Amino acid sequence: MDKQKASNKKIIGIVIAIIIIALIGFGIFNLTIAPKKNREKADSLISQGKYVDADNTLSRIAQTDEIKELRQNLFYESRVAHCAALVKNNLLDPESLRLLDVIMGENIGFTKDESLSSETKEVSYPVQPDVLLYFSARTRGGGTTDAYCLFDGETDSYKQSPIITSLSYDDTPSDLSPSEAVEYTVARAIINYWLVSRDGKTLKKSELSRVNNLMSNSEIYEVPFIPYNSVIPKPTNQIIEVTPKP
Repeated sequence: MDKQKASNKKIIGIVIAIIIIALIGFGIFNLTIAPKKNREKADSLISQGKYVDADNTLSRIAQTDEIKELRQNLFYESRVAHCAALVKNNLLDPESLRLLDVIMGENIGFTKDESLSSETKEVSYPVQPDVLLYFSARTRGGGTTDAYCLFDGETDSYKQSPIITSLSYDDTPSDLSPSEAVEYTVARAIINYWLVSRDGKTLKKSELSRVNNLMSNSEIYEVPFIPYNSVIPKPTNQIIEVTPKP
């Protein structure tokens, strides 16, 4: 009987030791190996223009200040890549697109909701931050030209303004209709203001290079951007009380 008890205790001790070793191994995997693998997986997804999947991967590891900052930067970078892909679709030589500079709204914008507003209150809903791209691309003659394109943030998408090849107010394309000429002039005025004020967010050189590498891929013509998340939550409607006009 004593031998049986001793044997059982030995087995229990071995089982406990195995469990402890397994738990230690599991902890080491979760603290070191898994985060590294997920970070590598996220980098691979970004290189394929899969920012949404990359953010989901990063959300599954410990949310350190470094990871939170990375996810914040990717939130904006994905919007630049999304808008760059829209420009790419309109170019004669799509893969020649190279971003030279980027300015985007630092804060989420708001647009007035006429259906919910009244004489005593103005209700506005959040829209995506505006994006301004300065880029170069090859022309039909084999040369290179540079241009600007402004994107107005809407609720879940972007509206592309005309591509502006000259910032001079005396240089407006002659083949535009009256309404197109007005749109062109308004977009150019906004771009000139942004370039003077530089009031907004830009991308790091490494981020700009990453987007350019993405645009040089002949298989990528669409890049979904990261939705609001735990790092950058979606703002609620903005309500401002106003004094009715007499």
